Amino acid sequence: MAMDITELIPSGYSILLTGPEGSGKTCFSLQWILKGCNAGRHGIYVTFDEKPNALRRRSEQMGWDLQDLEDVGLFTLIDGFYPRIGIKSKEINTTRPDVDYLLLKIAPMIKKSGTSRVVVDSITSLLIPTRTVSSKSKEGVERQTIKQRTALIRMSEFLKNQGVTVIFTEVETTNDHPQLEQFLVDGVIELGLIKTDEGLKRRLLIKKMRDKEHSMRYTDFSITEGQGIALKSITPP
Repeated sequence: MAMDITELIPSGYSILLTGPEGSGKTCFSLQWILKGCNAGRHGIYVTFDEKPNALRRRSEQMGWDLQDLEDVGLFTLIDGFYPRIGIKSKEINTTRPDVDYLLLKIAPMIKKSGTSRVVVDSITSLLIPTRTVSSKSKEGVERQTIKQRTALIRMSEFLKNQGVTVIFTEVETTNDHPQLEQFLVDGVIELGLIKTDEGLKRRLLIKKMRDKEHSMRYTDFSITEGQGIALKSITPP
C-alpha cells in the first residue's frame, strides 16, 4: 500500500531533505507543500536551483497547477535562481542568496498569509556565498562550517518561532565543501538512487526524527507523471 509522504513530517519541524542530483528532492518538496496549499494553508517555495517557469512546467507534468494556487494566494514562489547568477528576474518575488535578506523577505509574507509550510531548495545554493571554494585549509573549513551552522540555526529558529514547518533540501556532494550538520535540524530524510539489474531504483531513509519513533529501514518509492511520489508503506519501528 502506498503511503502519503506528508505523513512523514511532523508539524512545526525543520527537516533536512538530502540526496544526490536527480533523487527526487524537488518533487518530494513540491508534493509536500502543495498538499498543505490544497488544504487551504499558505506555502512559500524558495527556488535557488531551478528556474521558476521550469518549476511550474515540471509541476504541470505531475498534475499540479502552481499558477492557480499562486493566483488565489495560497502559494508563493520566490525566485533565488536568477539573482544567484546575477540576472534580473521577471518574477514578482525574488531573493538574493543571503539568509538575512531571505528572512526579511518572507517574514511579512508569513505574518500576512499565515504561512504553514516553507521549502528552501536548496540550502546548498543559499549558503554557497559563505563558502570559500579555494580554501582547503583546516582553518578555512572550520570557518565555513561555523558560518553555515549559524545561518541554518538562525533560519530554523525564526521559522519555528512562527509555527512554520520547513524543508531544507541539500545536494550531496563529493567535493571539499562540508555538508550541513544534521543535529541542527529536527529531522533528516535521505533520498537515494541504487543500481539494480533493471536500472536505477529510488529509495528513502528516515535518518532522524527528533522525539519520534521511526523506521530505520530503507523504503522504495517511485515518481510518475500525474501522481508524483508513491511511497511504499514504511515498516513500523
